[in-house]
Amino acid sequence: MGLARAPILRRYGSVHYLPLYEEPLVVAVAASHALAGQAGTTVAALRHECFVATPHLERGGLSHHVAELCRAQGFQPAPAPVRSRKWSQLALVQGGLRHRHGSPVHGALAPEGVRLLPLQGEGCTSGVMALYRYGAPPLVRHFTDALSRLGAGFASS
Repeated sequence: MGLARAPILRRYGSVHYLPLYEEPLVVAVAASHALAGQAGTTVAALRHECFVATPHLERGGLSHHVAELCRAQGFQPAPAPVRSRKWSQLALVQGGLRHRHGSPVHGALAPEGVRLLPLQGEGCTSGVMALYRYGAPPLVRHFTDALSRLGAGFASS
């Protein structure tokens, strides 16, 4: 059993994909960034920014979703000179190497000097899914059912 963010690029017939919940997207910027004082921002406002998270050809997930949002606004996200994964991306933002996108969960883990701004506009949410094999032991199904119920409560709060 595992957790993943939509979209999932490669699906397998032996795996069940259970949507759990959607959460709002945020963009992480250095506290010194021009956008840092705003209550939120739009994808279009990021047109001339560099992204520390860009899509990988073999993976789906959040970076693919954000790239699609950028393309819908008429631009391709520009990669920052240095790119890395998850929490190290927040450290790059803190150091002023542009910004990253993410979920509010990352906010609890963001280093000092990083400001999270809600992304405003249609499609600015991120889907979280549980993945497990068909025929998995009953414990896995019970666990994913519980996650689904928790996710429904999380989405409505």
